[in-house]
Amino acid sequence: PSILFEATWRCNQRCRFCYNEWSGPDSVLAASPHGAELRGDAPTRHAKKVIRAIVTQSACKQLTFTGGEATLRDDLLDLVATARLAGTKATVISNGALLDAGYVDDLRRVGCGMLQFTFCGLSPETHDPLCGAGTFQRTMAALQAARRGGMKVGLTFVATRENLGEAAPFV
Repeated sequence: PSILFEATWRCNQRCRFCYNEWSGPDSVLAASPHGAELRGDAPTRHAKKVIRAIVTQSACKQLTFTGGEATLRDDLLDLVATARLAGTKATVISNGALLDAGYVDDLRRVGCGMLQFTFCGLSPETHDPLCGAGTFQRTMAALQAARRGGMKVGLTFVATRENLGEAAPFV
């Protein structure tokens, strides 16, 4: 089995379709009197303990780091290494905004087996209105860096009314 590990609720994009209720200004956390203290990511030590427990107490063969945007965690490399050392494969789902050749190399070095990129269209004209100006080009640049770095890549397409006509190449 594969398990998704939400490494952070934080994201550097504000996609129109996003299901992440925790991140926006009108979120559940924003309305909570304890929102500020709950918004932080789990401390590294705690996250590593949870990862080790997931891997050792389940039949987990693949741990996928997601978010929010997982690459916003300063300790993501450490968390990926923890998953690998615990005995499972590791994948990172990303919008690619923070991934350059150096970060891709670092992820591969600590044992990330695949980077999965999310697309909402085949061009900036379709993708960017859903995810933000310039996001298509940033995701494409990260995808190219991953391929040049020898990383296995996966693509995810988020289908909406606005882009459904462009879904076929992703199927």
